[in-house]
Amino acid sequence: MKISVLIPVYNAGKYVEDAVDSALKQEEVEEIILVEDGSHDNSLAICKRIAKENGKVKLFQHPRGKNRGAGATRNLCIKKATQEYVAFLDADDFYLKNRFERTKEVFKNNSEVDGVYEAIGVHLENERGKELWQERRGRALTTVSEVVEPENLFLFLVLAGKGHFSLDGLTVKKEVLDKERIWFNENLEISQDTHFCLRLSLLKNLYPGSIDEPIAKRRVHGENRITKVNSKKMIGYQNFLWQSLKDQFKNKKIGFSNKAIISFMDYYYNKLEKISKNKNEVNANLYYFPLLIIFSLKRPFKGVSVFYNTSKYLIKRF
Repeated sequence: MKISVLIPVYNAGKYVEDAVDSALKQEEVEEIILVEDGSHDNSLAICKRIAKENGKVKLFQHPRGKNRGAGATRNLCIKKATQEYVAFLDADDFYLKNRFERTKEVFKNNSEVDGVYEAIGVHLENERGKELWQERRGRALTTVSEVVEPENLFLFLVLAGKGHFSLDGLTVKKEVLDKERIWFNENLEISQDTHFCLRLSLLKNLYPGSIDEPIAKRRVHGENRITKVNSKKMIGYQNFLWQSLKDQFKNKKIGFSNKAIISFMDYYYNKLEKISKNKNEVNANLYYFPLLIIFSLKRPFKGVSVFYNTSKYLIKRF
């Protein structure tokens, strides 16, 4: 198994060398693609030195060294990768020992596997990181907490409330991304990784690898982009995310239940964004069923499907 590890780099001079070292320790890693995204710190100089010192590391930038954002940077990583498989790693995170041990087994044992998702842990870098993690009630493990059949994964991720997977824990066949142009939405500043994972779960067969033990760690240090986004902004990003998914899957055969939940989530976040304009804080959960009732009156068949699936996953949750 030969893997390209894709690492977007933006203001990660303190951490990128650790990320690269953790990937180089994995025997399956054939190349590491660094794309430096117009950082303001010493990231570019460090990346140049790393690439000069190790032939497996390849460094790229956007034209004229411009800053293009995480989505465009990850897309360039994918385009530059040359190996059969690609795995993702943020520049301030790191892999653990034997990162791809279980991954190899899953791909080897089932020819229908397009991608493998696995659990990641958390490394609290400093006191500020600990405070932010506690404020957000972070879990020690980011994972899908039970085995899910690929055809049910999308609904599970949206409705079950039993976790999700991170890019750091994802390995995919490169041809899967290239053939269907499953790339990152470059217009999403935040949640482009969520958008990508949801699209992938709808279109391809994703199977679990190690979901009980972490294969990588996310570093929380107070400068993570997600910590700078308030709830009102996040609702706006979610609104754009679901509108984008609705547009992209309008004419695709993805199953009625999947289309129904996309249609409702698009409606739900659109209404939430309007509600949030007049409020300092919005508890999104309080509006779920009232908005679902209104949605169902307008679109009865889709509403019944969403009600059924929501109820089914609520029963499983509790």
